[in-house]
Parts: sequence; C-alpha cells; structure tokens
Amino acid sequence: MNCDKYSCAPSPRPGYRKPQSRELRYDGKSSWKAFLHKFVRLARSQQWTEVEQHDQFCFALEGLASEYYTLLLEIDPGVRLGAILRKFEKRFGSSAPDLTHQLNFQSAVQNNGESLHQWSDRVLTLATRAFPQLPDVHAQAIPRLCCGAEDKDAGMYALDGQPKTVEEAVDRMQFYQHSRQFRSPLPKHEVVRTVTLEEDQAKCVEEGKSNRELLELQNRVQDLERALWSVPL
Repeated sequence: MNCDKYSCAPSPRPGYRKPQSRELRYDGKSSWKAFLHKFVRLARSQQWTEVEQHDQFCFALEGLASEYYTLLLEIDPGVRLGAILRKFEKRFGSSAPDLTHQLNFQSAVQNNGESLHQWSDRVLTLATRAFPQLPDVHAQAIPRLCCGAEDKDAGMYALDGQPKTVEEAVDRMQFYQHSRQFRSPLPKHEVVRTVTLEEDQAKCVEEGKSNRELLELQNRVQDLERALWSVPL
C-alpha cells in the first residue's frame, strides 16, 4: 500500500495497467452505442475487475450522463454496473420502435452540402436502426441511397447497375458525375409552338370574319362608284 500525508491508496495488483485512452467520455448527447463499444474493449484490454469497470465508467461520464448516473445512485446506492448499463441503454440508447426508425429511413434524403460519403454513412446508420434483425442491410440501404440522392440522374444510373454494396453504389454515382463533366452538351432544339385545335378554329374564324368584312367593303365601294357614274352631268 502506498501512503503519504494526504492519501493512502492500495498498490496496483500485478499485471494491472492504467488506461491508455484519455478521450473516453460520454455526455449523454453523443452516441451511446459507440461509447459502450469503446468502453467494453478498453475494460477487456486492461483486465479491469467489476469494481474497476464501475469506477472507470463513472470517471468517463459528463454533463447529462453524469447527472443521470448520480440519480441512479441516489435511488439505489448499491446498484451494480450491469443494471446501470441496462438503464443507460434504455435512457440514451436507440429505444424508439422499429416502425419509427423505418419511417425515418424511408423519408431520408441527402441534405444540401452533404457529400456522397456522408450521405451513404447516414443511410447505413438509419438502415441498421430500421432493420436490426437483418445481418446485412445493404439491400435496403442501396435504393434509399440512390433515390434520396440530391443528384437524381447519378442515383438512377447507380441503381440501374444493380450494385451489391453501398460502397459500389457510391462509386457508380461518382463515376457518372465525373464522366458527365466531359460529355458534350446536348444540341439546343428550336422550341416549336404547339397550336391546339381550339386555337386553329379560332384563327380560322378570325380570318373568315376579316375576309367577309373586306368583301363587304369592296361591294360598297363598287356600289358607290356606280352611283357616281349614274349622276347626270
């Protein structure tokens, strides 16, 4: 046991190693699943006992997560780490019904300024949450990736190629976008005005009316000329 005037701490057991990661933090807002994966692997690599795991878990908490942990201890001071992790999973994990995740997945579209790789990562995340029972979600993710892409032409081109993975679909979309830059622009076709049947009929009526008016005017002029010639000098 190592003691000084301020503290007295037990000596570390043989083989014990201090944690190498100082960035393992959880504030209740970031991904709980990502934090838990890191924590479990770190605990295994350091060979922590249950008490040490509980201590390190406590030290890693910040903000809202730390407040929730304190509340659990106030309710049950002797609560074990396993029970705490289950409560954290329910509180901060993905606990929404599958239907909600599926609706979010089906309505997802690429945001303005979001790169293809960022969009594909988000689609895979949404697909994993929407279909947790499937070992491979690429079959569901690929159509959403292509149909929800900001570049619809590139998305349809990728989908027509029947890609097997999301990465392959992204590659096809990027190929289409790059090759489009080197293609010649399509010729501009002259815009032809389409005349409907009603317009044709109206035009004919107007032309017929004008012809009748002209004919009547000509007849009146001829009548006037005959009248003038018939006047005795």
